[in-house]
Amino acid sequence: MVISSYLSQIREGNLLEAARVLLQNNPIPAITGRVCPHFCEQDCNRGNFDESLSIRDIERFVGDYILDHADELIEKPAKSTGKKVAVVGSGPAGLAAAYYLRLSGHRVTVFDRMEEAGGLLRYAIPTYRLPRDVVRRTINVLENMGVEFKLKADIGKKITLKNLKKQYDGVFIGAGAWNPVSIGLDGETSAVFDWNF
Repeated sequence: MVISSYLSQIREGNLLEAARVLLQNNPIPAITGRVCPHFCEQDCNRGNFDESLSIRDIERFVGDYILDHADELIEKPAKSTGKKVAVVGSGPAGLAAAYYLRLSGHRVTVFDRMEEAGGLLRYAIPTYRLPRDVVRRTINVLENMGVEFKLKADIGKKITLKNLKKQYDGVFIGAGAWNPVSIGLDGETSAVFDWNF
């Protein structure tokens, strides 16, 4: 089991190996370790002995370690497949897809309509919950792997999906969840949002 291997490495003080294990399943742990609602902690069976394990805090700690030691942990792939993949959207799905695709040896280009990469991570989650620097550093790691970001690229206008399919061997669409969800409050539809912070 990956979780037990990961936690065993932490318990033994081997953060480098714990980070490698975590990256096999989560390429953005510094982000998820901050924004995860951690529902699993309520049902953690460790609570039967003493108290629940704060897996989110552990993931955040190891995620920060990964960002601080990215040069040791994350390298460009040794072999290229010769394939090109377009990733539409630079939110969590797009970033994760770009990481794994690049790790597999594909040339990856991420397209996003916004001025800065990160999608809802950058434009919707408050900075007290997810500092912008953590998002930027995560994107820098991907750029250092060889992932290219094309920003202010509004797919469907100047760049069409049809053209992307012609130019790339594969297209991943991670357009995100930008439409607000109703929570049933009076007047919620008249709220003002400033997405340019």
